[in-house]
Amino acid sequence: MNVAKLLEIGGDMLKIMSISGLKINDWQYKDLYSDYEYMRKQGMKYWFAIEKLSHKYNISQSSICRIIKRLSRSVNV
Repeated sequence: MNVAKLLEIGGDMLKIMSISGLKINDWQYKDLYSDYEYMRKQGMKYWFAIEKLSHKYNISQSSICRIIKRLSRSVNV
C-alpha cells in the first residue's frame, strides 16, 4: 500500500483530527488518558494524578498537562 492509498482510506478521519487540533502521534497517549480518567473517577486530585502519570510514563508533568488538555477537548464533527 502506498501513502496515497492510505490517505484515501483515512483522509476524512485525518481531516477531522487536524481540525480538532489533535496530533498524529496522540494515539500513543490513549492509555495515559484512560489511566488519568480512572484516577480522577477514583477521587484522586488532579496534580497527584499528574505526578503519578509522569512517573509511570516517564513524561514531564507539563507535557502530561498538555496531553490531558488536548485529549479532553470536545470535538464538533
